[in-house]
Amino acid sequence: MKLHELLSMIQNISNQIGSPEPMVCGGIPRDRYMQKLFNVSDLDITNCDKTIHELAQVCGSELDKKYNIIRKTHDDGHHSIYIGSFKVDFSSNFNIPNIDSILKQYHIFNPTNIQREMYSRDFTCNALLLSLDFKHIKDPTNRGIKDINRKKIVTCLAPEITLLANKNRVSRAIYLSSKLDFDIDNSIIDFVIKNPNSIKIANTKTLSEKLNFAFLKDPDRAMFNISKMNLWSEIPITEVIKPYFIKMQKGTTTKLSYYQGAGGVNEPTPKKKKYKSDKTTVIQPRFKEPLYKNYDIYNNQGEHSPGSGYHDLVKYKSISDFLKARRKKLKNKYKSASLLKLAIDFPIDKYIDPYISSPVGDNSVEKANQIGIFDEYLTQDDFEGKSVDNLNFGRDYIDDIPNKEPIDENIEILLDKYDPNGLYGLYGDIDSNQEESPGPTNINPFYGTTDFGINMYEDKWNI
Repeated sequence: MKLHELLSMIQNISNQIGSPEPMVCGGIPRDRYMQKLFNVSDLDITNCDKTIHELAQVCGSELDKKYNIIRKTHDDGHHSIYIGSFKVDFSSNFNIPNIDSILKQYHIFNPTNIQREMYSRDFTCNALLLSLDFKHIKDPTNRGIKDINRKKIVTCLAPEITLLANKNRVSRAIYLSSKLDFDIDNSIIDFVIKNPNSIKIANTKTLSEKLNFAFLKDPDRAMFNISKMNLWSEIPITEVIKPYFIKMQKGTTTKLSYYQGAGGVNEPTPKKKKYKSDKTTVIQPRFKEPLYKNYDIYNNQGEHSPGSGYHDLVKYKSISDFLKARRKKLKNKYKSASLLKLAIDFPIDKYIDPYISSPVGDNSVEKANQIGIFDEYLTQDDFEGKSVDNLNFGRDYIDDIPNKEPIDENIEILLDKYDPNGLYGLYGDIDSNQEESPGPTNINPFYGTTDFGINMYEDKWNI
């Protein structure tokens, strides 16, 4: 069964029994806001109403029809459904006793069911709600998102109320600090220091599991928090915790040493090192000699140098003379004015834009070439309505020559002079006398000659 199918089923059953809108609570909304929701192994559902128990029963019966599930009701009243390795928890709708009177101290005089349940939870980062489509997040305490951004573990109510309302909340604070890389708020630390027995209200098994998870997630932070709250004598020393307990006995872990990486970062267990530390690497400059320029000509054997420079450097007495000569050579090589002049000396008609106008003094350029807009030779573009002198600039026009009809006599002369079968064999020019010509022929007299038409190729080699 896919997750979206399970959520859709829960929503449909909630609509059928007429319960308030079910939402996801616990760690998933927090991880969703932090963009760290990579895997969902358990799901916490609440509707902040007593009908949550009915919703859990109906959902369990529906899932039991298709899947082999395990249903369990815990001592605190919440229900769990196990589908293979996946677990769905339905909230117990727990409210702290006298929650309405407590909320009045926070200026909440008419609390809703959502506010009652969310303020009764352990920490503000866990008091967020997420819609079943995983798109909308609610923050009923108006402090959850703020404390997540601050990376702080803060109780929803005063620590003396929240931490004593459930037996596991002090150990959960240590565990969440290691898991989320959050700091525990000073109000919690101060309360636990004054009330060290607050951690002992949890049963030994649950306390050992939470502390083991904390040390497995981040041993340095767990060790620091327990030391800060003076709880070493109050907690069970398990096999996971024992190495760090021994380290604590050898030297007190301070906050400064924790943030500098002591107490487990480099040596996770206080055992003897099995390796030798490498010597500190001293950064040496790459070259012992000064930085060379690209025209240096040093090429000493066994010395650091860039090798031979410009091949003509030896022609000059010094590097300064070489640089002066090179700068002089390149002085007029790149000039924008020269490039602009070359670009506008020969404008092309197809690049003239008839929609650009720019008046320049007396020589108005009404519709000029974009590149040559300020060129004095482009006073007007080639369009009708201009004088012959303007249109004849830079090119030849024959529009002023009157059209003449062809004369039949001229055509007859040409027809008599040239045979329709071809022009090969014609001696002299077009005006030569026909009597001196042996007559037209279809054979090319220059066939087989060189480019100059003097010698045959076969005769060239018989000299």
